[in-house]
Amino acid sequence: MRELYSSEIEKLLDSQSEFSTKDFFEVMKECPAPTVYSRIRALVTKGILTQIGKGKYAKGKSEAFSFTPGAKAKKIYKELSEAFPMTSICVWQLAEVNNFTQHLINYDAIIVDVDRDSVESVYWALKQKNDKVITVKKMFDDISLFKDYIIIRNLVSDAPCEVKDNIKTPTLEKFLVDIVCDKEFVAFHGREGRHIFETAAKQYPINESRLLRYAGRKNKRDFITDMYEVINRQ
Repeated sequence: MRELYSSEIEKLLDSQSEFSTKDFFEVMKECPAPTVYSRIRALVTKGILTQIGKGKYAKGKSEAFSFTPGAKAKKIYKELSEAFPMTSICVWQLAEVNNFTQHLINYDAIIVDVDRDSVESVYWALKQKNDKVITVKKMFDDISLFKDYIIIRNLVSDAPCEVKDNIKTPTLEKFLVDIVCDKEFVAFHGREGRHIFETAAKQYPINESRLLRYAGRKNKRDFITDMYEVINRQ
C-alpha cells in the first residue's frame, strides 16, 4: 500500500506544477490525515515541494526574496538603531522595485519605516546630517520627484520584517502590500502593481497567510485577496 501511494504521488507531481492539500488527500484516500500531512512535510523538507500559501504547494525549492540595502542605507539603520534602541526600524531601497516592474525606474530613495510615535524624532535626527529627508505626510508630489531622499514612514505594528546581516528589512509580503496599497507609491498602482505582484509570485515563494494577515492590519485584506486569487488562477 505504501508503494502504491508513492506511485500515485509521483503521478500527481508529474501532472501539474502547483498542488493543494486536497490533491494529496485524493490520491491517499485510505490514509489517515496525519499520514497525508506527514508525507507532504517530507516532500517539503526534501526540497521537492515549496509551500506557497496555506495548504498550497509548488514543485521545486525556491529561495525567498531578500532585500539588499546599500552602504548608505546600512549606515542609516546602524545610526538609528543606536540612537533609538527601543524603536522598531525597517529599511529598504525603492530601486529594488525594479526586480518586479514592467517599467524600470531610474531613481532611488531610502525608505525608513519606524514606529508611529518615533516618526518625528527620527526625522529630526536624520535631518541633522542629511538635507533630503521627508516624512510621508509631507509628500504631495509623485515619488519620482524625491530622488535620493530618505523617506520616513509609519511602521505598522506586527509588520512582517526579517533580519539579514544585522539589518531589518521588509519581507516580500510586506513589500507587495505596501507597494500596491500605500498612496506614496501610487506610481506603482493599477496595471503596474498587478505586474509587480505577478512577477513576484512567479519568481519567489509568497507566504499567503503572512501576506493576508499584514494586509488585514492595513485594512486591505479584501483588495489583496482579490488580487492574489486572480494571479493564482492565471
